[in-house]
Amino acid sequence: MFATDPAVLDEVVPRLVASGGFLLALGNEVDVWLGLHPDQRAAYLAFLEAARAHVRTLDARLAVGVSVTFGVLANDPGLLAELDAATDVVAFTYYPHASDFSVEDPSVVAADLAEMVAAVAPYPLVLQEVGYPAGYTA
Repeated sequence: MFATDPAVLDEVVPRLVASGGFLLALGNEVDVWLGLHPDQRAAYLAFLEAARAHVRTLDARLAVGVSVTFGVLANDPGLLAELDAATDVVAFTYYPHASDFSVEDPSVVAADLAEMVAAVAPYPLVLQEVGYPAGYTA
């Protein structure tokens, strides 16, 4: 399922570093997709490890990472540890809403941030996206 041909990395990595890039993200909110496709978990982790190893041969200054949703802490905390082992950075996207997408009160934010900080310790917390829904009309 996941490509192992490094040709894309061979092109992207030097250009990214030359333009001041410091992180190559190889997945966005991967916990959601892997939650729907648990049979692909091992293959995805192997892909990340192989990609990170290849990036190291091209330029060790470039970090390799992925992002997960805040929900991974409740839904699949083991995945966070596996991603951490396979990458240099696991970033979070954070939108304070319930599982039915109703908006949470802002009072939950401090505790949620503390939970994320604790989950990635001793590393710093990286937030890729943070937001609050503006609302919609049904």
